[in-house]
Amino acid sequence: MELRQLRAFVEVAAHLHFGRAAEALHLTQPALSQRIQYLERELQVRLLARTSREVRLTPAGEVLLAHAKRMVEEEDRALDAVRAHASGVAGRLRIAYYTAGDPMLPTHIVAEFRQRFPNVSIELRHGYSVANVHWLRSGEIDVAFVRMPMEETEDIRVIVVGEEPYVLALPSHHPQAHRRKARIHELVNEGWVFFPRALNPGQYDYVRRVIEEALGVPLRVVREEPTEEAMVGSVADGFGICLCSLSRSHQMRVNGVTYRTIEDADPVSRLALLARSEENGVAVTNFLDVARELSRRSPARRELTRRA
Repeated sequence: MELRQLRAFVEVAAHLHFGRAAEALHLTQPALSQRIQYLERELQVRLLARTSREVRLTPAGEVLLAHAKRMVEEEDRALDAVRAHASGVAGRLRIAYYTAGDPMLPTHIVAEFRQRFPNVSIELRHGYSVANVHWLRSGEIDVAFVRMPMEETEDIRVIVVGEEPYVLALPSHHPQAHRRKARIHELVNEGWVFFPRALNPGQYDYVRRVIEEALGVPLRVVREEPTEEAMVGSVADGFGICLCSLSRSHQMRVNGVTYRTIEDADPVSRLALLARSEENGVAVTNFLDVARELSRRSPARRELTRRA
């Protein structure tokens, strides 16, 4: 028993007319009659009583009709689901946020995607950059937010969706806190609070290199903290000074800490969206398109796409 035979039977039962049923199915009447005959032969029952004046269901046909309708409707739902998934308007998208970063832009991108594609199920998790890349490569997620630069992204698509300067977080009593701009080269004797290199070696090396070029000597790391909040908290506790992204400095007003822009160095924080280079799912493509569009709306954000 084939679904096309059941569909033919359901259509004839709906119209009680072979001509109109054939037209609805885009079949010829002989082809439609043949499908009904095959179905009756397989079931070994008469489903339709047909005369020159009318077509009606037999008792066996009435029994089959309800079951046939459910099977045809289930097939229609399955086909609709497959088409929706293929077009990217339905399905599943697994996203990893960057734990230590400003959540505003990622959540804005996700919210815009949800509005445009409400039937796509979103699964969210949070991780540091290295963990997010690991999940991406292992297939546990589809897209990931990270801080750039990162090591070993040759096989990954990278879209930089946000770029902003770092500022210096200083104890409020520090001499440089009373200036309009801080000067890194005058901080050679200061201890620095940094994030652990293991969380993102590429970003760690980049930030440290920019600072040391301005200092002229190796910087002295006195404490490591995993997030900007914890790093700024350590500054408030008197352990040293640190860098903080501009957006986070606006959100984190901490007693005893003053933020200053930097005069003699220009380290920048880049938020990027990653996807596997071989990934060609429509939902992922649509999400990347939304991210590109939103990143272009603000002159403070630059968009860069790189394919390995």
